[in-house]
Amino acid sequence: MGAVSSKDFDPSAVYLEPPSGYTTPPFPSLYNPTNGGFYIYEPSVIWRYTVFWTLIFFGCVYVPTSLWGFLCLSLRRRSQRPQRAAAALLPLVFGAFAALTAVVSATAVGFALAAIYNAGYFSMSTWVPFLYGAAQARALYGGCLSF
Repeated sequence: MGAVSSKDFDPSAVYLEPPSGYTTPPFPSLYNPTNGGFYIYEPSVIWRYTVFWTLIFFGCVYVPTSLWGFLCLSLRRRSQRPQRAAAALLPLVFGAFAALTAVVSATAVGFALAAIYNAGYFSMSTWVPFLYGAAQARALYGGCLSF
């Protein structure tokens, strides 16, 4: 075996090249699986779809809990009521935490998905980031219930 030099490295071989004439489908591009489909190839697009879906699903978990916490703090007896500003900050703090958590976890999952699919030269359906976003939210919810 000969030595590999940097001039032998072809960056286009790092991920599966999309078919000629391919355009990236707009988000969300979910489709009926029996009628063909939309596929994504580039790692940055796979990451972006995974982040968007994870943000949506984490919002579905965090928004109701932050509103419940706000209502619980706001509807206490007057002698035990915290300041309204502190209660109003709760949804904002939850929202910021949800966004940070979603971006961090979706980055790890999105790039792992891109690496796995591109290592096998598979095209990824637009449903895959949707399902992984839902799975991350379900894992988050399940982790909250285990305490």
